[in-house]
Amino acid sequence: GMMNSSLAETTGVIGSDETQDTVEINRNDALAAGITEGDRLEVRSAVGVLTARALVSDAVRPGAVVMVQGWGSPVLDPASSTVHFRRGNERNKLVSDSDLDPLSAVPRLNGTLVSITLENAQ
Repeated sequence: GMMNSSLAETTGVIGSDETQDTVEINRNDALAAGITEGDRLEVRSAVGVLTARALVSDAVRPGAVVMVQGWGSPVLDPASSTVHFRRGNERNKLVSDSDLDPLSAVPRLNGTLVSITLENAQ
């Protein structure tokens, strides 16, 4: 997972992915919350928080949001471990390490309860 995502970008060929830094939200939910396309949102779970750009959509069911999986594809300096750049966000930081799937005994990567607010909202 993480190695493949990171190493795929060391070639210098960086493709365009419009969903890499977004949280996709149902159009009616966005309207009710005062969210418009492109707004910076704070996405918060019980264990983490991140920011993402709003992608308003009719493809997402009401009450749910969708984010690209993963750690955001960081490209690191191998000598210092400094992140040179990161595509996307670290969505897995929203997932609890203690809420495990009973069959696989790994963290549940889907169905994480989150709240969405406008970034810097008072």
